[in-house]
Amino acid sequence: MPLINRIVCLTFHLLVICQLLSRNNLLTPNYLQVFLLTLFLEYMTTSSKHNQGVRNRMVFSAIISSVVFAVHSVHVEAVTGVVGRAESLGAAFSILFVFTAIAANHLLSSFARVLAYSVAAALFFLGAFSKETAATALGIVGFYDLLYITLPVVSMSLQFSGHTPRPRQGTLSPIRQIRSDPSSRTHHKDYWKAASSIWCFFVRSLYLVLLLVGYIAFRIYLMSDTFHFEDVTLSQSQLIRRTENPFHFLEDRTSRLLSKLYVQVRYALLLLYPQDLCCEWSYNCIPAIQTISDPRNLITLTLFMTILYLFFSNFKLAKPSGVIPLALLWIVLTHLPGSGLILIIGTLVAERLLYLPSVGYCILIGNIVSKALYQKKENKKVTDYTEVAAKTSTQSQSRSRLELSRSAQSSRIFSLRTTTAKIVFILLIAYCVWLSQRTVKRNKDWETDGTLFISALDVCPTSSKIQRQVGVVRKT
Repeated sequence: MPLINRIVCLTFHLLVICQLLSRNNLLTPNYLQVFLLTLFLEYMTTSSKHNQGVRNRMVFSAIISSVVFAVHSVHVEAVTGVVGRAESLGAAFSILFVFTAIAANHLLSSFARVLAYSVAAALFFLGAFSKETAATALGIVGFYDLLYITLPVVSMSLQFSGHTPRPRQGTLSPIRQIRSDPSSRTHHKDYWKAASSIWCFFVRSLYLVLLLVGYIAFRIYLMSDTFHFEDVTLSQSQLIRRTENPFHFLEDRTSRLLSKLYVQVRYALLLLYPQDLCCEWSYNCIPAIQTISDPRNLITLTLFMTILYLFFSNFKLAKPSGVIPLALLWIVLTHLPGSGLILIIGTLVAERLLYLPSVGYCILIGNIVSKALYQKKENKKVTDYTEVAAKTSTQSQSRSRLELSRSAQSSRIFSLRTTTAKIVFILLIAYCVWLSQRTVKRNKDWETDGTLFISALDVCPTSSKIQRQVGVVRKT
């Protein structure tokens, strides 16, 4: 496709420019992340049975996601700071693990499947020991298996089975029923297919659980002599201080919970609109929520309701649910360890913790924008299934409807004819240009300690720790 080739060439030119602007060397996984993200989305595209127009749209979605990921200014801290190398390595191995584990689920050869699962296990441990948040990739693979493989197969098998014939008198076993009534064999084949899919999902889930248990056990073995889980977390550590994480020391449980939930709003704002970037979100940078009547609780409620709406409005039980549910799960699961909701961490907000969740955010943006830019073009060669279904049995009717509905799927072509598509395209270009400008400016903030802390003072003027650092810099 000439248009796709032009977009691909433009994408790689943008990636080279972003590489120069962010001053990364070739060993920095930022360049690798964009490439792996594109490969992951292309795999998601080719693994699904869609027409050429849908596949072109998904490739375009992968390109948009890679560009947004490359120019996003929230990555500057993870790429520039030395401590951010753990985030970059963990994200790189996590994407490799997810890609390998999903590919292993679709392999037919037993030897190839075992080899792929072995490579995936090695990639998981490399990622998890680079950064703890990489362990959440297990949940991404598990939910992908459930939403994109198991549930569609089970749902379609039960749909094809139709109504199950009632067993005859004295028949206690399905095997006896099949022998006595040959017409019921097809129904039981569908049920056995559903049961086999559930069993395979259980085996693959057991594989993921064993990886998680092995990681936790090995981590405890390396870091503790007493083999207690508390020894390898920050719950008993002196690194948890009121200065860096003031919400953890709130006495009122309701205030503590509401304040931590509002922190997720600030994280979401950093992904959507990274205007206020700060290297130190310490004490009093974000005021705590003291009462339920605080208006900020409405913002928190709106955020969580939006996430739930996007998930369930795009979730489909009878077939794979598209990329949006997976992107939302990626954001939520990878963000949970650093959110402060389930684990105690030594910081209130850190931009580097959004490096891996931003992968899901970029997938989400790419999918939404590509759907708006690719318009439907109805296929005129559609056969009416009613005439075909009238000559077949009940089960054949269901299968004929499914096959003809697939052939009647509308293809998608890139078009800017509608007003909505033009507005979305202009907003996309403006958003990427603005993110690039923010990335260039943020790189200049990280040049020296003085420029870094002065820029942080503009975002959090009430932070006592930032004021102290600015005083030290100006004194020297």
